[in-house]
Amino acid sequence: MRPGVGHSVLPLAGVAFALIGAVLTAGVTITLRQLRDTEHVAAIVFWFFVACSVVGAILLPFVGHWHALGTFGLLIGSGVAGGLAQLFMTASLQKAPVAVVAPFDYLQIVGAIVFGWWLMAATPTLTTLAGAALIASSGLYTAWREHIRRKASLIQPTAPLV
Repeated sequence: MRPGVGHSVLPLAGVAFALIGAVLTAGVTITLRQLRDTEHVAAIVFWFFVACSVVGAILLPFVGHWHALGTFGLLIGSGVAGGLAQLFMTASLQKAPVAVVAPFDYLQIVGAIVFGWWLMAATPTLTTLAGAALIASSGLYTAWREHIRRKASLIQPTAPLV
């Protein structure tokens, strides 16, 4: 966000939406983890799709408009990729603790930087790269720490042989 660049104050609505989005994303991640024992991955993803479709259908008259044929192809490709990503993310949350899986979500930052540079010629600034490195390294540290904790919990003390 680089506060202060171009504006003297941050737009409060933008900050509020970012914080609300972060809290809701965390809630979804924790809920998906808790559903692992009672629901199949396909059922979770299906109902997520249904909920998003209902909200999208409600908003369609207000924000929807026709696109060029090529744009529809890109939208279809994005939908397929997003659907597969949703399946994989939901399955991963059923197989591993949230603290281990969540840091991999930060790979989006790397993808955004690469695609921004490649598709839009947006050269990342030093602060962008430093921020991405800080976020990625904290995620990797969290994954490493959880691995060490899990490993320590698996080691069972044994009785002496004598």
